[in-house]
Amino acid sequence: MLYQSSYFISAQKITIPLIVLSIFDIFVFNIGFFGYVLLVGYTVLNLLFVFHLCKGIEVCAKYNGRYKLADKAILRWKSYFIITVVGAVLMTGSLLLLPLAILLVIPLFIANIVVIILLLTLMKNAENELRY
Repeated sequence: MLYQSSYFISAQKITIPLIVLSIFDIFVFNIGFFGYVLLVGYTVLNLLFVFHLCKGIEVCAKYNGRYKLADKAILRWKSYFIITVVGAVLMTGSLLLLPLAILLVIPLFIANIVVIILLLTLMKNAENELRY
């Protein structure tokens, strides 16, 4: 029987609000305070989702003796968190530090793509290593 972490159940519960916020983001014109609240809510929920997913992989990997996979899961979470926080700070501070923001947009975009690819490879590795 496959060990199921409570972190996966928490991540699953977060998906519904993420879907709702995504629909609002697509169909509602986001300007002003409502758009900012929507963006902050989406970012926080997204961080929580990735945290619970990575933490669930870590717990399951440790339970199955796959300590390298567990370490990768935590490293991927930390990388995702740092990139997301830096991106949020850059977007919020872009009005004050516009020249710096312009210089950092492309490297941050590339770093974000790399971290997402690393998260996807973590999911694939977890599927391969934790499958019975």
